[in-house]
Amino acid sequence: MKGSFNFKYNTDLCFYSGNNVAGTFSLILGKKHKVDYLNLCLKGKSQVTITRSDSNPDGTSSSRIYVSRVNFVAGQVTLFENKELESGLHEIPFNIKIPYDWPNTFKSVHGEIKYKIRVHVKIPWTCIRKYRQFVTILPVFLPSLKSSYISKPMPIRETKHMFLILRCISFGASKIVFEVQPLRNVFCMNEDVEFDVKVENKSSTDINHFQVEFIRYCSFEAQRLNDHTKKFISTNNFYDQVKQNQTRTINFSIPIPLMSATLNENNFKGANIKVEYKIKIIAFGTNRKAKFSFPVYITGPRLNLETSISDNKNSFNFAGKPLAIL
Repeated sequence: MKGSFNFKYNTDLCFYSGNNVAGTFSLILGKKHKVDYLNLCLKGKSQVTITRSDSNPDGTSSSRIYVSRVNFVAGQVTLFENKELESGLHEIPFNIKIPYDWPNTFKSVHGEIKYKIRVHVKIPWTCIRKYRQFVTILPVFLPSLKSSYISKPMPIRETKHMFLILRCISFGASKIVFEVQPLRNVFCMNEDVEFDVKVENKSSTDINHFQVEFIRYCSFEAQRLNDHTKKFISTNNFYDQVKQNQTRTINFSIPIPLMSATLNENNFKGANIKVEYKIKIIAFGTNRKAKFSFPVYITGPRLNLETSISDNKNSFNFAGKPLAIL
């Protein structure tokens, strides 16, 4: 007994949420078989694995592994129940729509989200024959985000102190007032995170330049334990000066690569993996610096789909590529 998958229209096995995964499963029987059932579905799993080391009373240590899983199933069908199949080739077509609310494929040190087309064939008095083919689900701009994309957010204002670069000590008049005005509430991959920063320098030193860091924060939960990772997506330097008692507005633009979208309880119910992004701005003076950060919501690229925003200037239609492991 042999089984194989043949996919239509998509040879790289990369799909967007809302796409259909279409193809054929071919089952080849060398002889006549009675079959209890054949079960086919698109299945996903979000799994987190956290390892903790504990000290024992005798001075030794032991490790415990904590695991949590969230499962996804779509397009499940059961065929050939209690039927006898002739020898030869049996082709089972499938066409399964990927739900819009499924999170994108993801992989990190503590967890992963992965998907597969899975077929189980049960022959009486034998083990279940299992066949699978992994597929990649890429993030895409969702119709529900349209209003957030086109609306302008409120500015974010905060006062920070200039600290000595090597010590967390500030002296005298050392305040820097940051007021950030993001271009929008939601940013799409293959576009830029654009924002204006109004900087009011109330410190006793000139600001010589700015460093802007684009950072991804991941949190993982398994059996009430949590772990976290931090990854710098990019770091850019901008040599704009703001002198003492001066106020300037500076425009920043940070490219967004193809990567995981923001994942939280709003778009991933029961999430055991959360992905968030922040922009950190560091203002450098003479031997001093001030830091300010704000969150950004990242979603997939806008494609030329009926449900996406039709805007020739900002529409994208590119071949799907596997997500980088960031």
